[in-house]
Amino acid sequence: MNARKPAGYPSMSPYLICKHAERLIGFLKDAFGGVLLRRFDRPDGSLMHAEAGIDDGVVMIAGTHKLVLALFGPRAMSDLSPECAPKRAPAIYGFTP
Repeated sequence: MNARKPAGYPSMSPYLICKHAERLIGFLKDAFGGVLLRRFDRPDGSLMHAEAGIDDGVVMIAGTHKLVLALFGPRAMSDLSPECAPKRAPAIYGFTP
């Protein structure tokens, strides 16, 4: 294992902070054949951290929470990427451009 990354992980992985993280996980599974590698929930059952494997890459995902907003500020929930999905994402997942 390299000191800077766990074994089996790529050199760089995106970390997406999403209001609708559950939908994003479903989208990654259906659109890219993603596999949920791990998931950690908060005591209230909301998503704290998840990792989805796509081919030899890993996408890390966090659900929004007041702590996330405190750490990253209002831009973590801004309209730049409100659902953490591309503008062409299928409406079935509830994503809107």
